[in-house]
This record gives sequence, structure tokens and C-alpha cells, in this order.
Amino acid sequence: MRGWRAAFLVLSLVAFAGCSSSTVASNGEVTDVPTTTSATVPLVTTATTTATSSTTTSSTSTSTTTTTTGPPVALDVSLTSDVGLITSGATAQEIEQVQQLIQRCRSIWPGSNRSIAMAVSHHGQFVASWTVGKTNTGSPIDLTARFRIASMSKMLTSLTVMRLVEQGLIQLDVPFVQQYTTSDTALDSRFARITVRHLLTHTSGLPGLRGSFFRGSVNDWHEAVAVAYDRDMNFEPGTLFFYSNANFVVLGALIEQVTGLPYEQAVHQLVLDPLGIVTAEMVDTEEQPATDPGYVVTPGRLYMQALGPAGAWVMTATDAARLMAAYDPTLAPLVVSADTLAAIRTWSGIQSDVPDKYQYGLGLMLVTPGTYVGHTGTIESVRSFALLLPNGYAVTVLTTSERKVSNGTALIDYFRAQIEALALLP
Repeated sequence: MRGWRAAFLVLSLVAFAGCSSSTVASNGEVTDVPTTTSATVPLVTTATTTATSSTTTSSTSTSTTTTTTGPPVALDVSLTSDVGLITSGATAQEIEQVQQLIQRCRSIWPGSNRSIAMAVSHHGQFVASWTVGKTNTGSPIDLTARFRIASMSKMLTSLTVMRLVEQGLIQLDVPFVQQYTTSDTALDSRFARITVRHLLTHTSGLPGLRGSFFRGSVNDWHEAVAVAYDRDMNFEPGTLFFYSNANFVVLGALIEQVTGLPYEQAVHQLVLDPLGIVTAEMVDTEEQPATDPGYVVTPGRLYMQALGPAGAWVMTATDAARLMAAYDPTLAPLVVSADTLAAIRTWSGIQSDVPDKYQYGLGLMLVTPGTYVGHTGTIESVRSFALLLPNGYAVTVLTTSERKVSNGTALIDYFRAQIEALALLP
């Protein structure tokens, strides 16, 4: 499954550009790229690219680009190994905000082995993307590099579940055990009262299973489903909030059973393919492709395999921004209907563990609280977030290696001023 997707990495990056775009060399020069837009899905376009080549030394960088077809768009790209892409139709305000985001990204990157990628879109149309860092083999990364998105993976699982709800294959408010067949018997009698809605909103009462996920006792996420059955619950379903990866591992098993497909294939068919996302896939803990950033891996831990539907996906920053268009109520439905989208974006009514930071809808964080929607991710050295703002701008930041910030929520706080400035644009 992985081979054919790799062939589309560059195509996907270009396809997201929409309208016309500009390649940005490391010396700040910009080359306009004409494109044509698809009439069916706003995010899926075709394009032709101009060639950009660069030679990097330890302290300087040189680049050559083809002749521009229009006036260049100034984008501040001046680090040794960073690269960016910006639409030639970007407004002066958008360019300014993109530059501010880049400067903030740079404050994380210098003097470390970190890699970081950022992308911005507006109502599903590409605005800009930028990245800096090194691949697993030590080469400079580019805009086709895929980052681990950790718990941002939950958006893929929840959107898949909601597609199946629309198709009548899953019922939100029917107990999970009445929809999922297994030989396992729940240790706690309260398990029988858990609904799919409880799982999506982290109000099921299932424990976190941190030892199983992060200390090597579970080697495959299907095993984690059995572990969830064999644990005492924290509380009566629907009474409290407790963020638990177990909720989404259990949902992954339900997806497989009702569709008859492997979880990853179901997500592609129901969510990723309609959005035109081709760079996303699930990876193993020690799997580090030569073109992607390197990751810190604690020996003896197989957390990516164990988390599966709760956190094992990778994708490019541009595709992460593309994903957020699925939550934009101003666009024609891309994945789920307008009514379903409204339900996804509605707070469960039960306070989260950090109510001043976020509330939780159906598999979606309502950040600060309810001003922005999206999700964060934290695992080992990975910190990430993707947010959709009220004015239709989406911003995603993906980082890896060396812990500059404590978690994905802290990463949002780190970019708070830049996010709020972007949210003020018309």
C-alpha cells in the first residue's frame, strides 16, 4: 500500500496549490506556477511546476530558478536549508502573517536537530507552506516530507465513524457492545453502557492504558482493544471527561467490523480519497523513510503499532491543512453532510480536563474554547496541531525531535499570537 502513495507525494503538494502559486527558493526568490483548478473538489487541482534546484553548504545556500512568469511574491526564506511555497495570489496581509508564522517556527528550529513544517490555507485553497530540518538520513527535508501527526490521527478516525453513521452502519447512541461482536468479555459491567458518542467525546470512562500503549506490553492496536475490555473503568459513561487513546482504538475495531475492510483502507476510501489526500498512511514505530524527518524512538516501545487509529498516521503539512477543509461549514460538503458537521463541531457538554484550553466535540477539539476547531498531537518527540479558524483560514504546524514545548496544546500556546493575528484577516 505504501509504494504507490510515495509516487504521488510531489503531485499531492502541487495539487493542493490551487489557482496559481509560487515556488520559493532559499534565497527568497519566487517563481510563479500556473495551475488549473478542478471543478469538483476545491482542494484537488492539477498543476505544472517550474524546476528549482539548490546547493547547500555548511553556512550558505545558492539556488537557481526558472524565469518568473509574473511579479515575484516576497516570502522571507533565508535559512540554509528551508524551503517554501506561496500562492502568487496571496494578499499583502496573508504574506505578512505567513512571514510571522515562519519567524515563530524558526525560533523553535535553530541550534537543534528539530524538523518543522507549517502550512496555511483559506477556505480549502492553498496559501503557503514552509519547512526546515533534516530527513532521517541527514539530508535537508522538503515540502514532500511527511511528519507523524500523533493524536491528530483521531480526526481521521472520527470522520470515518461519522461517514458510517450517515450510512446507517454505526449508531451514535446505541451501546458499543450491541454493534461490535467479540469473544472478549468486559471486566467492568459499566462497559455495556458505553456508546459510540461516549467514545468519540472521551466520556466513556475507559482508562488511558498508558502502560499498554507506551511501555511495550501491546505490540498491535488490535491487542489494545482486548486490553480495554479487561480493565476497570474510571467512571460511569457520559458523566465525566477523560482523554483516553483507548476510545479511538476501540472505534478503529468497530470501523473494521462494520465495513469488512482493514481500518487504514476504510479511512482512505471514506475520508482521504474524497479530500484528495494521498500522502497519509499509518507507520510503525521504527519505520523512518529516508525522505521524512528522523524521530526519537525509545527502545522497547512499539507505540505507533499499539495506538493505531488513535495516533499512528503520517502526512505532509499541506495535507494536514487540506484535512481541515472537511470541517469548514462554508464549503460544499467534502466528507460529511452539513448537519453531521454541525454535530461534530458541537461541545459534548462535559468539561474537558483543561477547560480553559479546549472542549471536545465528536472527535474534534474546540480550542479556546470553541473559537477554533482542530486537534493537537503529542508522542515521543512529536508535537503538532491543525486548526480551522472562524474566518476560514486553516493553519498546521508539525514538529519533531527535541522537546522545545511540552505537548501539542502547548505548541498552540507557543503560536498563539500568530494564530490570533491570522484569525483577524478578512
